[in-house]
Amino acid sequence: MQHHRPARRRLLTRVAAAGVASLSLFAAGCSGGGGTTALPPAGGGVTSNGSGSGVPPATPTPTVKPSATPTPVATATPTATPTPVPTAAPTSTPSSGGNGFACSAAPVNLNQPYYADILLAGDVPANGGAFALNAQLSRWIEAKFVPSAPTPTPVPTTAPTDVPVPTPPPARPMFVYSGTYHIDSATAPTDGCFTLIATTDGSHLIGYPVSSEGIGYVNTPQTQVDTILLGSGKISAVALNLSPAALPANGTIALDDGDTGTISVQSVQTQQLPLSRVRSLMNRVQGHR
Repeated sequence: MQHHRPARRRLLTRVAAAGVASLSLFAAGCSGGGGTTALPPAGGGVTSNGSGSGVPPATPTPTVKPSATPTPVATATPTATPTPVPTAAPTSTPSSGGNGFACSAAPVNLNQPYYADILLAGDVPANGGAFALNAQLSRWIEAKFVPSAPTPTPVPTTAPTDVPVPTPPPARPMFVYSGTYHIDSATAPTDGCFTLIATTDGSHLIGYPVSSEGIGYVNTPQTQVDTILLGSGKISAVALNLSPAALPANGTIALDDGDTGTISVQSVQTQQLPLSRVRSLMNRVQGHR
């Protein structure tokens, strides 16, 4: 037994040496040294030599471009349809009667005599009262209206361009009374309109010796007419109270030719009246004295 121990020891030594060599070769193969072969990737594929990782590069994911947002088309705002304003039905306009005042009396007939103008001048106290007639400045005018021939069309003229702007005339506070008049007459029965102006403070009209003046006038036809004067005379008497607080007021009138009539006042207004309007009436009165 002792004869075989060395041989057994030498065998173990050789086996151990061979194991160490195998371990060395395995370690070298795992250390990534040069010339070694790497294991292929799982699932097959190409095995590459060298220092690369052996994993093929990832295929890039395609980038999807966002679709362009369409530009909104502006929608035109509908225009509101204006609501038509109802047009008021035209009303009849009273004739001016040729005296610058509106008159609601019935139009006169052609070729028939009328007391076409009743012109009054007198005094009324401050704030109204009894009318005191000035017979020297008061007149009646009888006339009739006839058809007139057509008036030739005037040739237009060029108006001057350097006309100064007129200064507004001075005005005074006036009572403006409105109503109607009637004359009883066998030859010239008349119904017309009546207007009288009087200073509110009872003072005289500028340039005249009275504080009030009035005019009765007929509603002339709404056609082209000529006026034919038939006669004129004085006013003999007037009885009329023109107090603003006592309307309507009724009075009487007498003419120097014997005819008589009535005056009725229904309303009054206080106005700033231009003196030119006052003078136009007084000029009519004085022109027929």
